[in-house]
Amino acid sequence: MDLEIGIHQDETLGSSNQPIGGGVENGGVETVVEPQPYSNPWRVTNTTARSVFSETGAVISSKASITLMVISRALIAINAELLVNSIHHMAKDGPINEAFIRLIILPVASNAAEHMTGMSVAAKNNMDLAIGVSVGSSIQMGLFITSFVVVVGWVLGKEMTLQFSDFETVTLMATVLVVGFLVLKWKEQLYERGVAVAASFLFPDSEHEVTGL
Repeated sequence: MDLEIGIHQDETLGSSNQPIGGGVENGGVETVVEPQPYSNPWRVTNTTARSVFSETGAVISSKASITLMVISRALIAINAELLVNSIHHMAKDGPINEAFIRLIILPVASNAAEHMTGMSVAAKNNMDLAIGVSVGSSIQMGLFITSFVVVVGWVLGKEMTLQFSDFETVTLMATVLVVGFLVLKWKEQLYERGVAVAASFLFPDSEHEVTGL
């Protein structure tokens, strides 16, 4: 009986004082034990959560943020215009084709931040996030930006169509195939072996031996 009353006292903390020993009417000794406060180290109260996750507030005002965003966007647009206008002269005087600069070099340079993010998470063996970042950016550019540019060109009276040349079509199809093989996990090994076989035909006299196949 004493053990049961003691257990009940521990389970109902914060309740009224309980007599130990069954009380005077049951022949026991009436001993009042004050309940001790119990602190659970895994319990996070609202006050603790607010103190830990509280925000310090905005450093600058909303008007200043909007102004900085507009200025940065304007500077990016000016730099992009200068870059696009210089492509023709660079391709004319240099050995690189203009189509290669517009389709390969310019997109890689414009998405350098996302490429660095993908490589950093891939180095940490997080391939799902790396593929998600790369594929998400490509889908955004292919499905939204390209169509939006065509609409903007139609509004401004510029000739912008989705009629791709032979080089652009082949590049787009090859990109879709490579990304498709990378996304499907069960075909990753088949893709890597195919690349190894193609490399063996391109470099048959190579001294390095391909292992792990």
